[in-house]
Amino acid sequence: MGKFPFAYHGLLIHPGLTANETLAPDEIDRLLAPKALSNFKKYDKNGEHKVESISLDDNLIIKGNNLLALHSLKNKYEGKVKLIYIDPPYNTGSDSFGYNDSFNHSTWLTFMRTRLEIAKILLKDDGSIWINIDDSEAHYLKIVADEVFKKDSFLGTVIWQHSIQGKGYAGKFSLHHNYILCYAKTEQFALGQIERTENHNVNYKNPDNDPNGRWRLGDIRNSSYRLNLIYVIDTPSGNEIQPPKNG
Repeated sequence: MGKFPFAYHGLLIHPGLTANETLAPDEIDRLLAPKALSNFKKYDKNGEHKVESISLDDNLIIKGNNLLALHSLKNKYEGKVKLIYIDPPYNTGSDSFGYNDSFNHSTWLTFMRTRLEIAKILLKDDGSIWINIDDSEAHYLKIVADEVFKKDSFLGTVIWQHSIQGKGYAGKFSLHHNYILCYAKTEQFALGQIERTENHNVNYKNPDNDPNGRWRLGDIRNSSYRLNLIYVIDTPSGNEIQPPKNG
């Protein structure tokens, strides 16, 4: 096996390390030791400014190896981050952006695990992480994330449409969606509720002055016949609504 090309800048290696070289624990500690941040620039409404130093309380955009950057922030932000959103390389075999997007499968999983582990350390106990991914590695990433954050901390999968026109694959489904895997750090996380606006309220009425507020009719029928769903409904007026004979 030859040497890694420098294009593998997203991996925990230095240019020149060979693929089969084993790193000793002290070497790993050295690589992950906090690094000095340099070449600061500050941006505001008046544009870009050169500065000599920054405060870690500022909003930061850090350019460089993200694993080393995360470890460099650990002393300041361990257990203090409310939300982490990551959009990692999808391992699709395409090199269309800065990350090398053609890692072999096992290397990619290791790449992701090391970053998820430090991300968990940075999260608050009531924090959460949201991981964007596509079909190429979504199911394998779910297994790794389950191990790092525990299966019980999995909140669900958000499916979102990334383009109107799907990609054409001969003999396969045309896909135009990605996934966001969502995990809480601990059971202290509470999923926020979106407040209902007046625009939403047009779909709800309250003709009977229900103290619970506006409501709307919905289909309560079940698609299959089930004896435990057949019962008499008592109305507030005292009338009984009998179920249909077929359920």
